[in-house]
Amino acid sequence: MLAAAVVALTVGLVAPLSAQAAAPSGWLHTSGSKILASDNSVYTIKAVNWFGMETSNCAPHGLWSISLDQGMREIASMGFNTIRLPFSNECLAASSTTSINQNLNPTLVSLTPLQLMDVVIARAKAYGLHVILDRHRPDSGSQSALWYTSQYSEQKWIADWTMLATRYLNDPTVIGADLHNEPHDPSCWGCGNAATDWQ
Repeated sequence: MLAAAVVALTVGLVAPLSAQAAAPSGWLHTSGSKILASDNSVYTIKAVNWFGMETSNCAPHGLWSISLDQGMREIASMGFNTIRLPFSNECLAASSTTSINQNLNPTLVSLTPLQLMDVVIARAKAYGLHVILDRHRPDSGSQSALWYTSQYSEQKWIADWTMLATRYLNDPTVIGADLHNEPHDPSCWGCGNAATDWQ
């Protein structure tokens, strides 16, 4: 039930349409078990992680040695069409990032992590790439088994996903949401314990 409630917030990211109806330009849609591009051609997600926004840097790693555009060019040139962008709740609330080379990325250094996420998504779109948002962990220190911790509550997790779903609702670049990376024991599916039941 919990996961279903959050998924309902993000369902607009890949909208179901009939196979005959083309989606608006740039939007993916589904037909049966297939993901289709706006021209109804089959779209196969070929994704790469660009980690870093879930760490204490709160920025994609490597921006100390390459520009954001260079990274996007390299990802696209290798045949990927999607970036899985890990982030933490801590970084969404942070006011600054670190480890961005000012000479290579002068417009990025003064941004908040959330503003930087906006730019990453916009630049991905410019290179024909899509983005899957991955709430990788609550804080930048470590992965958590559950979707919440004593510091980052379930309500905060839901509020952050609601904010992101609202923020990117009308952007066809964002095609998915990984609600919580690798939930594991004591997380369960259908066990009936509200504190640990992922369902």
